[in-house]
Amino acid sequence: MPPRATLTPICDRRFALMMEQGALEEVRRLRSLDPPAQGTIRKAVGVRELLAHLDGEMSLEDAVAAAQHSTRRYAKRQMTWLRTQVLRHKKNVHLEETKFYESDEERIFSIIRHFVLTTPT
Repeated sequence: MPPRATLTPICDRRFALMMEQGALEEVRRLRSLDPPAQGTIRKAVGVRELLAHLDGEMSLEDAVAAAQHSTRRYAKRQMTWLRTQVLRHKKNVHLEETKFYESDEERIFSIIRHFVLTTPT
């Protein structure tokens, strides 16, 4: 459970990297497929904001800032969900606040599988 001050720049960098790797072009191609207005794909983080840019409703800078904000809100919801799930199943669990590294992914998912995806005892 990284502190919010640590998580914010991580989320912002993550979306910036997505932009560098072609997120805008991906959303442009998605738009050409004309998915349903309420389709799940349109709810993906960043899609709504980048579509608004492509439709001329906001600048690219504003769309990226809005998508980064959406990314941070999504990360907060994930932490709230995880905290709720872990604490529901295990009473004496301490969720540490530490820096997240992608190299920790397997350890993190192992913990999630143990506490969340198993039947409580």
